[in-house]
Amino acid sequence: PMIRRLEEIDSETLRENLTTWPQQAKLLLSSDRNNLKFSVADAAYIGNRDTEFQFRLSPQSTNWSNWTTEPTRDYTFLHHGEYTFSVRMRNDFDQVSEPVHYSFEILPPWYLHPLAYFFYFIAGIFSLIGMVIYSRKRGFAKAEKVYLKRELQSAVEIQRTLIPDQFPELDGFSLAGYFSPASDVGGDYYDAILVENGKSMLISLADIEGKRMAGAVPATLLNGLLNGVIGNKTPKSLVEIALRIDSLFYSKLKGKRRVAILMAMLQKNGNNVRLFNAGCHLPLFLSNGQASEIRSDDLLNAPLGNGMAERGLSSLAELNEHRVLVNAGESLILYSDGVRELKDSAGNKLFPKLLENTQVNFDDKDAPEIVRIMVDFINQAKRDG
Repeated sequence: PMIRRLEEIDSETLRENLTTWPQQAKLLLSSDRNNLKFSVADAAYIGNRDTEFQFRLSPQSTNWSNWTTEPTRDYTFLHHGEYTFSVRMRNDFDQVSEPVHYSFEILPPWYLHPLAYFFYFIAGIFSLIGMVIYSRKRGFAKAEKVYLKRELQSAVEIQRTLIPDQFPELDGFSLAGYFSPASDVGGDYYDAILVENGKSMLISLADIEGKRMAGAVPATLLNGLLNGVIGNKTPKSLVEIALRIDSLFYSKLKGKRRVAILMAMLQKNGNNVRLFNAGCHLPLFLSNGQASEIRSDDLLNAPLGNGMAERGLSSLAELNEHRVLVNAGESLILYSDGVRELKDSAGNKLFPKLLENTQVNFDDKDAPEIVRIMVDFINQAKRDG
């Protein structure tokens, strides 16, 4: 057999006639080019309908695939590392050919580069040395207290750097956000990413398990992944992004951190909003003086980080995204669990009153004004309490 072509799925051809390439330099692919398609053929009898093929991608699998007459093979969401693609064929006389091989490598993302790990190691050593020196001078208990305070400050700084100062503009929409860290910060995060020079925008709201640095550092992974996956191309499916997040957190954090995330994809001058929710509160829809949750089974996906693809727990077909029409004068509100947990001095939850106050006063208001009304209500309730 011959390997005719290697290409990115739904994208460009990377190399052709790979059977003639083995003596040349190995193909190196960036981490975002990990959805690949191989095309093969019977070198002696091209077009023979009785020819069957078997495929294998090492080290992802040590076993050959089932025999098939389909001369192509797709591999999606490949992790970084070295791979060898192999193919062999069988003719209608049940004669099996020797396999043909082609090797390539997918490079790690920047945050997994050896230099990045070296930086993490050096930073950890200096932090440890500083902590030991300080504990010897002032006593371990006091040093620990200072360390925790600094850790909290570092977590707040990381959290603030990930939160946009203001929302970018998207034609057809009024957008605004507000962030106020709790006393024990962690993995709370939101962002707005413009795509294709302002043709669309991805808004993401997430809560990662863990307090202080244990939550803040994974938030940087999520931020890097979202910006890296989106790039400058509108994703066809928010579910594919969710699977990438799930796979990253499972492989790097060994399933120790779950990610609750709510994503919304907006189109320039459009009213069709795509939503994906995994473990967050359902978004609010404001229309004609009424506020209600968008209730749909499509928005009840479990939090990410379980390694669904790796453990065979789920697939693209088992996760769902939801579409909602947001017309002129209507509003969509995404919020974290901190809003739901707010209480007054008597211990009563403020969310029902906040919702009532917002729906009474939101008519003819743009997004910044609606956010201001909600924040003012919360601050006034705290002062009264």
